[in-house]
Amino acid sequence: MATPLLSEPEESRPWTRIAGPDDLLAAARAAPAGMPLVVAAPEGVGEALGPGWPRALVTVFRERWARVESEAPPPPPPLVLVWECGPAVGLALAALADWPAPPGWTLVLALDDDVPAPAVEALTSRAATAGVRVRLLPRGGGAADS
Repeated sequence: MATPLLSEPEESRPWTRIAGPDDLLAAARAAPAGMPLVVAAPEGVGEALGPGWPRALVTVFRERWARVESEAPPPPPPLVLVWECGPAVGLALAALADWPAPPGWTLVLALDDDVPAPAVEALTSRAATAGVRVRLLPRGGGAADS
């Protein structure tokens, strides 16, 4: 499946589908130096685990990165987390409210492209104040599995 193209340069890089912190840690350790690592949350994780999953991922990843890299850990690569919300604007709003905006991380809330424009505009306005991006994906056109 082809990776959908998003508008920011770092978002147009191939996406890696991660299942959780262990996958993210492995991908971050293998990432080319200085290049953003674009990862997509597991399909359906928002419905299964709720909008706090991105924050929990950040917390666990930071702990594991420091432990694995032990003495004087280098910074991880810049991370772009694509959170596919489908048509669920409420899920996106809840994830946005819970997002800690950690340095070096970018959250992209991806909605189906048939979400009503007023809802997308309202979410985009709120997201911009937190440095979060909102993108539209073709319905069912999520991140490529790696």
